[in-house]
Amino acid sequence: MTDLTMQVSDALDALCREPDEREWGPKGWTRRVKSAVINLAKDAGHRTYASGVPGADGAEWSTT
Repeated sequence: MTDLTMQVSDALDALCREPDEREWGPKGWTRRVKSAVINLAKDAGHRTYASGVPGADGAEWSTT
């Protein structure tokens, strides 16, 4: 696996160990997963696009 792949895997594993993870609904999980991936991508110097997640450079399918 590549370094970035391992980082994504580790970040998603960490989500499953958060104390309140059993209380998240589908929307909560989606936001948390998007946020984790956005943070890793930003750290790697990439622009990010995801709707409804603070820190993204724009919404999905956005050109800005």
